Amino acid sequence: MAPVSGDQERSSTKVRVPGDTQAEGSHGTEIEVSRILKRFEDAPKKAEETPEKVMTLQKKLDLAEQDAKTAGIRADEAAKRETRNRAEHAKLLQESDEQNKKLSREHEKLQAEYKEMSESKHKLFVENMTRRITNESFADAMKEFSIATKERTDLAEKLRQAETARGEADNELARLKETLTSIEAERDLAKAELDKVREKLTSMEAARDSVTTELEGLRSTVASIEVMRNSAIAEVDQRREELSSSQKDVSKERLEVQGLTTVLNGLKTAVEAIKARPNGTGSAESDWQKAVELLASRLNAFNIFDDGRHLTHSSVIHEVGMAIVRDAEFDKLRRFVATMEVNATYCFWQVVEAEEGDEIIRLESSKATCPLHTMEKRLSKSDKCLRFKCIVRNGDRQLIVGRKTKQTTAV
Repeated sequence: MAPVSGDQERSSTKVRVPGDTQAEGSHGTEIEVSRILKRFEDAPKKAEETPEKVMTLQKKLDLAEQDAKTAGIRADEAAKRETRNRAEHAKLLQESDEQNKKLSREHEKLQAEYKEMSESKHKLFVENMTRRITNESFADAMKEFSIATKERTDLAEKLRQAETARGEADNELARLKETLTSIEAERDLAKAELDKVREKLTSMEAARDSVTTELEGLRSTVASIEVMRNSAIAEVDQRREELSSSQKDVSKERLEVQGLTTVLNGLKTAVEAIKARPNGTGSAESDWQKAVELLASRLNAFNIFDDGRHLTHSSVIHEVGMAIVRDAEFDKLRRFVATMEVNATYCFWQVVEAEEGDEIIRLESSKATCPLHTMEKRLSKSDKCLRFKCIVRNGDRQLIVGRKTKQTTAV
């Protein structure tokens, strides 16, 4: 609704519009609806916050289950690795024992053969020497002694090789024992890690059960909140229907009185502006006619286009008329409109109130306001921007002036 001056407020208080009693009743219904809305205004907020909390808890539960699965996989791998290491170690120990036993048997056999051969050879040698000394020449006896000595040397070499092989087998056995020790240490480490994983899995399962319980509680809370919200919405809709039915009778009369008051105030302002001129000394009838013609001609000079979506024909015409009946404001608006950008939206009152050199701010969105209407103490012209923009239709520049209604978008 367009603003009115102090004189207009005083004059409007003297007229009682038909249907004011019904308006007071509808006002009481509005207060009751406001109390109902205030009582349930926390319910939708809580209903909106609860799904977010549920989603957060569900994410935590999924992460806990994923960690539990990962821990179980790692535990299975550690168990398989331990089983594989044990089997390999047992196999190596068995092979080492078999090889050691084999070398021991060969060594004992060689020692027995060496001892037996040594005794037999020595005995044979003594017998042969005795016989040969008596029966053969000493040269043949020495030849037999050399052969026996060589065989003894060969047996000693075989014995040395057997002892060397046994030493290597002992070294291999020591290495295998070290490997067994490292495998057992790795097994103990894997077992400790497995115990930790099992403890963590147990705690995760407990946390999961707790989260599941809390999630069920939240779901029941959400269900109860939704029931309360639906009940509140139904009650509010019922109150709105009652309010709408009570306002139908007074809305038409109120709009008619508002339109008549707006036009009358605009014409009064135009008459006062003409009377204030130095040459405005004509009769009251001629001054009134001049004011009407001046206002009409200046409104037509802006070539305003009514697109049917804005209140340019009733309440807004009062504000535009108050400005254009004054020569300075009219010239300022005409100069600005002649150079303004096509399809760019501006505030009408910012252009009117701007001083020389002031920057006119372009309104980039339907919710944007100019600096004039964002100050802490707003001017009495309006509590919102009166928006206007220039369009081109069929090659002709036209203006759209108005405020956003509840059913339409802004300029």
